[in-house]
Amino acid sequence: AQGLSATIMVGHGVGMGVVLDGEARWGVGAGSEIGHVKLAPDGPQCRCGQRGCIEAYLADYALYRDARTFLDLPPAASQQPSEAQMALLRERALGGDPRLEHLFRQAGRALAEAVATTISVLRPHHVILAGPGLKAFDMMRRAYEERLDQAVLPWLLKSTAIHVRPSESVTIVDGMVRRTLRVVDRHHMETTE
Repeated sequence: AQGLSATIMVGHGVGMGVVLDGEARWGVGAGSEIGHVKLAPDGPQCRCGQRGCIEAYLADYALYRDARTFLDLPPAASQQPSEAQMALLRERALGGDPRLEHLFRQAGRALAEAVATTISVLRPHHVILAGPGLKAFDMMRRAYEERLDQAVLPWLLKSTAIHVRPSESVTIVDGMVRRTLRVVDRHHMETTE
């Protein structure tokens, strides 16, 4: 695809890759650190050591960790829940626990902030939301849409196509990483020769 597209990946963490005119670009925006944009200085602990990062509300480990403070869930190995543990968490959330609904609403708002920042800074033609974390998108959707409408100028939001693709995560991430690495390798060879 021609033009600029940004893929925000949600799962173990929250990351971003940028493709410009069909090629992954190295150093276009602070893409890979989108998960560490701060939402609240006194927010939940992020594994980067700071507080209130987007990732601390939205990544699998953060949702699972916070849910364990009030639910009896098996501990996650090295603080990283498995896909089965995340499926269990989604199942419990569908049971209508208001505390879990609150966690997923917060996650939806954090996702909206990631999208809003991406749109406002990069003005991409397409934003692709991908990754296993988006299997819970339906539980985040209302809070996500409300926050996105508040956070982005209406004309800017209209000019960006947003695609939610939870199931294609692995392919997108894999292709994105491989393309990015090729560009990085080329860039590295040019600068060291």
